Amino acid sequence: MTPDLEATLDDYVLAHTTPPDAYLHRLYRATNLYLLRPRMASGHLQGQLLRMLAQMHRPRTVVEIGTFSGYSALALASGMQAGSTVHTFEVNDEQECFTRPWLEGAPYEARVVMHVGDVFKLLPPMQLQVDMAFIDANKREYEAYYHLLMPMMHSGSVMLADNTLWDGHVVDSAYDRDAQTQAIRRFNDLVADDPRVEQLILPERDGLTLIRVKEFKEKEHALLQTLPKADIPQRRKGVSAFGVQMWRGLSIGNCCRPETRAAGSWAGGRAWGWA
Repeated sequence: MTPDLEATLDDYVLAHTTPPDAYLHRLYRATNLYLLRPRMASGHLQGQLLRMLAQMHRPRTVVEIGTFSGYSALALASGMQAGSTVHTFEVNDEQECFTRPWLEGAPYEARVVMHVGDVFKLLPPMQLQVDMAFIDANKREYEAYYHLLMPMMHSGSVMLADNTLWDGHVVDSAYDRDAQTQAIRRFNDLVADDPRVEQLILPERDGLTLIRVKEFKEKEHALLQTLPKADIPQRRKGVSAFGVQMWRGLSIGNCCRPETRAAGSWAGGRAWGWA
């Protein structure tokens, strides 16, 4: 496909996609006028995808890691029902003066709460049950975000991760030594090898991975919380002890521990009753 044809096709797709509402349109314009690297904002196409996924999945609690201008958080909120909440985490405190007024002034029924600081310290004490999560922050931390979020999710929860094709660098040997490319590759491999989830990478924009947590049996879920801690180092100190223990209990290595083999099998791609 030639660059001209690709650009024409992009225009065609956008022309046949429901346009953003007036509030999101103004926010995107302001993002391009006043912020550096406005390309980091989700924009029309991805924003509409997030909105429709929220409408279909009907989450009550959403966690977003990486707020930037707030476009993606508000796109999600625009598709959510009254009484639901988007908790969005942004490590860059200089972003707050631009973004917070847009979040607080939004006309949507869902509430958007902005948390400024290290998500590894702020999120665990909140003890949320997460229905949907969106990761779009430091690419080198994608694996750690995944480990942080998974213990808070349940059967049917959905996780989305942005930039998982990384401008095609994930399949370009010229970027084998690039730290961010390496991190994205490790994240993609981690998700693909995790028997607890099913996933799909959409070649939309820079790559968007959709991850769905599979169903599991309640008795195995209860057992997981009584497992002894495995000798696996914490990825980040900010992850709660509960979250780390849950992740350790769910890890592939633990499925082969003597005390766990009796309760759950590791055969045919199944572990701990996860379908």
